[in-house]
Amino acid sequence: MIDTFVDINKLGSFSYDSKYKSELLTATIDDEKVIFCKPQTYMNRSGDAVAPLAQFYKITPKDIIVIHDEIDFVTGRIALKVG
Repeated sequence: MIDTFVDINKLGSFSYDSKYKSELLTATIDDEKVIFCKPQTYMNRSGDAVAPLAQFYKITPKDIIVIHDEIDFVTGRIALKVG
């Protein structure tokens, strides 16, 4: 979903950052800096990638949107969580 959004809006390319164990892309949308983060950790360890990134950039939980799937979801369904 993130890749499709980035491609449709021609926001650039992701690059791997070992410090954050993630593929990252920084873009500007409506004059706001947006950091797209695709953790390259196991799902239950994604906080190991997101927490240091949020701390470095001083991003509060209310400004984080998590897009994820669930094993119990039907194919194609996703969930969004803020914070």
